[in-house]
Amino acid sequence: MDAVEGLKRLDGSFASWLRISDPFTGAILAAFLFAVKRFSVLPAAQTQRSLQEAFGQWGRPGTVRVDNGIPWGKPGGLPSAVSLWLAGLGVRMWWNEAYRPQQNGVVENTQGVSPRWAAPPRCANLEELHKRVQREDQVRRNEYPAIQGQSRREAYPGLCHSGRAYVKGCEGWLWELDQALQLLGETTVRRKVSKRGQVSAYHRLIQGGAEYGGQVMRLRLDAASREWVIGGEKGNEIRRRPANELTSEAIQNLKVAPR
Repeated sequence: MDAVEGLKRLDGSFASWLRISDPFTGAILAAFLFAVKRFSVLPAAQTQRSLQEAFGQWGRPGTVRVDNGIPWGKPGGLPSAVSLWLAGLGVRMWWNEAYRPQQNGVVENTQGVSPRWAAPPRCANLEELHKRVQREDQVRRNEYPAIQGQSRREAYPGLCHSGRAYVKGCEGWLWELDQALQLLGETTVRRKVSKRGQVSAYHRLIQGGAEYGGQVMRLRLDAASREWVIGGEKGNEIRRRPANELTSEAIQNLKVAPR
């Protein structure tokens, strides 16, 4: 999964798109266009709606591979709101190393080819660009003889669906809080304790103790007990605080973390 931004159209306006590709076959599964110059300004909820649409057609993937940009990066070192939501759906996150786009080479390659095929500068508006992108992606996936004279979809029938069902209206039946918390529990971040003895985690300030003000502590989530754990640099545990803000509703509505 990757985004391209700053696509200039015939009228001088700009667009960005979000693209989902299958890394094994190189097939482009979905592309979503937005009338913004910079993808980073797009509300995370719009990315979520795009992914819900893609999952409804192709099924939930087992894993998504992404870079470290908004909205799936790690703000402040912790998984983003979109990443926690995906984890709750049983979709594993796989982040590239920073500044290593070649690690997601298949989707990066399509990002170079597609603008040449769809030619954004020749499109009068976003609707025309969207139609051209959809058509070119369909040709590359369903018609272009890419594998021993066959299209990618002919050569790999499994592209039709991942086999992992998804229906937006039934998301609550699929989504599990424990899976989201497990992803969060895999991350430990370093935080400097404020003069008031607090460390930050997403929107929350967690009290660690004024006596530790100015020191650097380690912060992690104990997913089993659903508690924030504050510890020293040597791994010694200092404080535990309930993570009551990490609810299913907050994570599914992307309210737990800043965008």
